[in-house]
Amino acid sequence: MQPLEENKKLLPPYEMIGTIAMLDLPRGFKGEKKAAAQILKEHSNIKTVSKKASATGGKYRIRKIKFIAGEKTSKTICKECGCSFAIDLNKAYYTPRFSHERLRICEQVKEGEKILIPFAGIGPYPIVIEKNAKQKPKQIISIELNPSAFKLMEENISANKCKKIIAIKADAAKILNSKKYKNWANRIIMPHPSASLEFFPSALKAAKRGATIHLYAFDEVGKEGETIFSKAKQIAKKQKISLKKIGWRVARPFSAKTEQVVLDLKVGSCAKTAKRK
Repeated sequence: MQPLEENKKLLPPYEMIGTIAMLDLPRGFKGEKKAAAQILKEHSNIKTVSKKASATGGKYRIRKIKFIAGEKTSKTICKECGCSFAIDLNKAYYTPRFSHERLRICEQVKEGEKILIPFAGIGPYPIVIEKNAKQKPKQIISIELNPSAFKLMEENISANKCKKIIAIKADAAKILNSKKYKNWANRIIMPHPSASLEFFPSALKAAKRGATIHLYAFDEVGKEGETIFSKAKQIAKKQKISLKKIGWRVARPFSAKTEQVVLDLKVGSCAKTAKRK
């Protein structure tokens, strides 16, 4: 989001994605045309100004946008961390605000790791990791169900000349629960905050002992991810797996009472059961 500056007319918050500026308009805001004109004037790289037309949701996690000014398009190219991503904001979700998160995870990747990424979208996590990780993974399995997002991911993998990413169009649970990927992954990245706990039991089946799972979820402000960690531990306990929180951070504020957090979790060995007397 762009910060407000005192020497400029007040603008609503907006996000710049490639050549598209997307306004996040407060309820009852008037003057979106004037705001759009100001943004186009101040940013020569911006060709389209749009606004959020819906919250992110639905089967394919799409956040629809509505055209306001400039070129009437939802398609753009976004540069991030030395990578280039083709995007259609009306068909697939993408935000550059998580570029810091993708680099943070890159720094944790170890040589020869096998990585699973469900809900991969247009491919920013796998592509940024392959192109930027100092220690190179052996293979990255990138899973996406949305056909439009999957097609864009394939295009982006090719455009960025990635060789270690295998893109799979499928329901994430089907892949995570398959025999082929049982105890397979050294690292699992789960960037779908509203569904990550739902798919966490399947992720545990795919994780090797000692694997790291990056779990994104919504939690109450100030809880430091403990609510989510407690739920994750209960899920792991049912599979007789121990779980350790090795890190956490706020990924982004969401509302006055809610924030999106990411927990870095270490999958341990089978939890010990009490001995019979």
